Amino acid sequence: MKVILMTNIDGLGKKGEIKEVSVGYARNFLLKENKALVATSSSIASYENKKRAEEKSLKKQKKEAENLAEKLSKMTITISAKTGEGNRLFGSITSQDIVDALKNNKIEIDKKMVILEEPIKVLGMYSIDVKLFLDVISKINVLVIRE
Repeated sequence: MKVILMTNIDGLGKKGEIKEVSVGYARNFLLKENKALVATSSSIASYENKKRAEEKSLKKQKKEAENLAEKLSKMTITISAKTGEGNRLFGSITSQDIVDALKNNKIEIDKKMVILEEPIKVLGMYSIDVKLFLDVISKINVLVIRE
């Protein structure tokens, strides 16, 4: 029986491939677990259309991420914080604080996108990486000042 794989399956193949498998394996595992579709001419055409739509959507998302990356790279956000001796902060600046500062500039991103090795604990200027898409990474300048 020919099937179209809907996910990567170890020892069988990758998503989108058409494979010949035994009828029992197809019915009892692949089809039952929604890991494959029976490879008919209509299902192959449907899958190809779906694949093209996903690729188009990914290209659009990547383009939007690249535009946002360009905007972020030119931007400096300022965060004020209470300090103690030696310009050390009471507390720290986290990725959530950076996201909140970006929201004030009408830019919405998830805090998981901000790549912060460790929280910022000293006043100063920092260059922080922001991963916007699979391979789109931008730098944003963060200025931490005394409140």
